Amino acid sequence: PIQHKARIYTPFPGSAYVLPSDDLERERLELQHHLLERIFDGKLLHAPVALDGELEVLETGTGTGIWLLQLASQVSPSVSLTGLDIENRLFPINPPNNITLSTGSVTSMPLEWSNRFTLVHQRLLRPALRRSDWPIALKEIYRVVAPGGWVQLCEVGERTSGPATAKHSKYTDMLYDFRGLFTHCSHHMSRMLTEAGFVNVYSDQRVSRLGKWAGQDGIDGRDNAIGVWKGQKTPFLNAGGFGYVQSEEEFDQRLQEVEQEWDDTPGSTLKFFMFYAQK
Repeated sequence: PIQHKARIYTPFPGSAYVLPSDDLERERLELQHHLLERIFDGKLLHAPVALDGELEVLETGTGTGIWLLQLASQVSPSVSLTGLDIENRLFPINPPNNITLSTGSVTSMPLEWSNRFTLVHQRLLRPALRRSDWPIALKEIYRVVAPGGWVQLCEVGERTSGPATAKHSKYTDMLYDFRGLFTHCSHHMSRMLTEAGFVNVYSDQRVSRLGKWAGQDGIDGRDNAIGVWKGQKTPFLNAGGFGYVQSEEEFDQRLQEVEQEWDDTPGSTLKFFMFYAQK
């Protein structure tokens, strides 16, 4: 391990999650939510589902609960909203009465949730789920979705920019491989959803522009993506730096080089994918 100032990470048993659970991460998740909202045309719902009456919605990996909170402001109070996450440190305080939050993993949800939810929403668990976890998680989601209901998943893809970005991405992939995470899960998601039993699988691809060249959207995209890499510093350095860096200062310098590259390289982007499928 390389000595550094560590951040706070979830103690959930067996977790491979490489991102922290602190106030800095809360701010990044809020930024990420609004960024994704803009990228995907201001829509919270992509699956063709009408949420009215006494229906139930589940969000796995809910984090700060910001997606649920925003959805609660758009649907009837009769719609029951449930958030599940392995870490409760970021849960919102005093959510609306129709929001219930609980601690747990998408790979092992309560038996009483079977065939219950009209919609299950999940996004950006690439840093959390091992390659072996994904089929289990998707089978669990299939189990808890009501017949005719939908799952809606957002995942991240590759970054496009220059050599500093390519190099840092390469070593980040090493960290993911070291943790058993599924780096390129977005390229296999449609297949995995089908194998889990879902039908009517749809996908949509968008890009987040990275850097000052793209105005405020580019600045927000840059800050979000750099924030992810900053959040992975502790697991990266605890693993010894993979021959890429020898100190915390060197890690920080590499990220500064990436950030400058994005600001100076028009066309720097990060891919996002939206998938939805029906039970």
